[in-house]
Amino acid sequence: MEELKKKCQAIITEHAKVLNQLEKFTKIGHTISEIRYILQRLDELGPWKPAELTQDAVYEIVMLQTALAVCYGRLFTSGNTTKINPKDIPEELQEVHSELMSLRHKRFSHHDDHQSITTDLEFGFDGKTMLVYHKLSIQMTLGVPEKTPELIDWISGHMKQKSEKALKHLNDKSGYDWKTALPSDDE
Repeated sequence: MEELKKKCQAIITEHAKVLNQLEKFTKIGHTISEIRYILQRLDELGPWKPAELTQDAVYEIVMLQTALAVCYGRLFTSGNTTKINPKDIPEELQEVHSELMSLRHKRFSHHDDHQSITTDLEFGFDGKTMLVYHKLSIQMTLGVPEKTPELIDWISGHMKQKSEKALKHLNDKSGYDWKTALPSDDE
């Protein structure tokens, strides 16, 4: 038994680079699961009728959109994990990718200029006191940009292919059969 453990550890050490990449793919897979859940929640909330758009409803939509944009951006900008190359995204999905990244970078993660938010100051003066009126205008999409589910499906398939390619590489280089072991119901 000890001999088998040593052999296993030697194989793991020899292929650490590819195994590290597979481990990072796990984080991407988890993020994709989070995104799918957010999309499901937004879908369950809508479609909306004007009378249903209370302040609470709008804040809940914005909260989910914020989570979606931040999670989505993580797939392309995270520090110590494997990133997805945006150039790999098919041309027909590039526009929705750009829209989600713009929402992440300019509206939800930072206070940069985004076309959906405008601010202004107006002033009043009564001869003694200057009054400052803060004006804020927000435009929003109810739900998510069109084709977002198709984009997430593409990313999921893309990552599955990358995982399979890494396992095939391990098979070819090590001479051993490498497979993904899915958790059982007991775990």
